Amino acid sequence: MAKRSVQPLLKQFHQGFVVCERPRTKNLLIGDPFKIIGNAVIAAAQHNTLMKRISPYVKSNVERFVEFLKILKTRNIPLIYASSSSVYGINKKDPFSESDRVDQPASQNAATNRETETLAHVYWNMYKLRSIGLCFVTVYGPMRRPDMAYYSFTKNISEGNPITVFNHGDMLRDFTYIDDIVDGVVNTLDFPFDCEILNLGHGQPQHLMTFIRAIEKEVGEKANINFKEMSKGDVFKTYADVNKARRLLVYNPKVALKDGIEKCVAWYKSASI
Repeated sequence: MAKRSVQPLLKQFHQGFVVCERPRTKNLLIGDPFKIIGNAVIAAAQHNTLMKRISPYVKSNVERFVEFLKILKTRNIPLIYASSSSVYGINKKDPFSESDRVDQPASQNAATNRETETLAHVYWNMYKLRSIGLCFVTVYGPMRRPDMAYYSFTKNISEGNPITVFNHGDMLRDFTYIDDIVDGVVNTLDFPFDCEILNLGHGQPQHLMTFIRAIEKEVGEKANINFKEMSKGDVFKTYADVNKARRLLVYNPKVALKDGIEKCVAWYKSASI
């Protein structure tokens, strides 16, 4: 499917849209010739927020996912859903591969993401409901949530406010630009999957401080950094093995960190005018 094919869907999207209220979703699917359904992560938040409010996230990420699977089963509509590299938890092996152990989650969010992957496999095993889970890895880009690191760092550095950096900046992240993620998702639409999990990352982890210095350079201001200990539920490194996605989806992440940050800050400046 060409990118232009998804433009009508993108134009209809708005903040606060609820996907998995079962009666509404069921009614939406009745009579419509959907060939495939996409399901993004419904509830996402930073680790400290999740620690305080675990129940709503379990409800959104697990219970509503089950309701969604039930509806799709009745129509036998394949599913593409968003997972996260957080499922790899405190696994010491890197790069993270789809065949690695995922039984050591570091946070509640990681556990609920893994649960959705497991449930998707159950529905394939029992009902042959086809699905593919895409593990997004440290995604950044324009128009992200305000609590995400890129946006928060850019905003606070621009305004002269301090930024909080955990583990004294000693972390590695496989920063993946949003355009590369979108290319991977669109390529998935043409892949004849049964039940798969695929990593969508960049495959080249960068030091967190390199990320911050790149933002400083584009903003033209020095960051006032408040260093703290490692946050509970966080991990030292994200690093995806994307060879499976390269092979099956012809996935080819192209945007280097420097170029991605340049685009992000340019968008931020234009949106702030």
